[in-house]
Amino acid sequence: MVLGFRKTGSGEPLIILHGLYGSGQNWFSIAQALSHSFTVYLVDLRNHGSSPHAPEHNYDVMTRDLESFIDDQKLTRAYILGHSMGGKVAMKYTLLHPERVSGLVVVDIAMRSYAMGEDFSPQLLVHQKIISALASLDLDFAETRDEIDKQLAQQLPQRSLRRFLLKNVKRDKKGKFVWGLNLNVLKENLQTLLDSVGIPGQIYSGPVLVISGMQSGYIRQEDHRDFSEAFPAVEFIEIDAGHWVHAEKPQELIRVLLKFLT
Repeated sequence: MVLGFRKTGSGEPLIILHGLYGSGQNWFSIAQALSHSFTVYLVDLRNHGSSPHAPEHNYDVMTRDLESFIDDQKLTRAYILGHSMGGKVAMKYTLLHPERVSGLVVVDIAMRSYAMGEDFSPQLLVHQKIISALASLDLDFAETRDEIDKQLAQQLPQRSLRRFLLKNVKRDKKGKFVWGLNLNVLKENLQTLLDSVGIPGQIYSGPVLVISGMQSGYIRQEDHRDFSEAFPAVEFIEIDAGHWVHAEKPQELIRVLLKFLT
């Protein structure tokens, strides 16, 4: 699959992978701040943004998509930054191709599964609620974005979350509102997207930074052991934010990234 992307800056290559419901565009302000030191590639993962839609959506195919992208761009090595779903893709690619990764940054996601098992999974419940709310929207009869927002507010009262999600609503050639992301496929594959990405016996000994949102609950103290086994040079940093660290605390995130990457 040929992924859509946006490129900015000059210097060593840095690939940024967004999370579920996101796109590379969500990270553009971060990319601009890093563009003086890096050539930044803002990649849209499959079924998101400007990238093609496909029925398969799991970490195996997304990792192969990333491999193809890196080959197509003729990049020998690159830094990779991934948030949430994109963080799991970044970790899996790094463990499979350690010789092609200059350094890895993982933002607010652990290696473990977030599916409902023996432990209660608040992340699964949140994503189920989000996808159910998005699927219930009636875009056919909406004439303005405000109308769509009012529909969504009945189920998702957090305005900042709605603003983020509604960036996926676009107009088609006839002027009708449509989804830019492949909502049905994401709904069908939600459990798969919560899978773990560890590869037993595989390690990456290069520089790794794991950034967690202190208020999100996605990374627990016990997750540090899994990171340390797969990435022996890992460093951990917390930012006082929720899961969408780049939206909530962009300047603090930029400072942390520049210190680690440069």
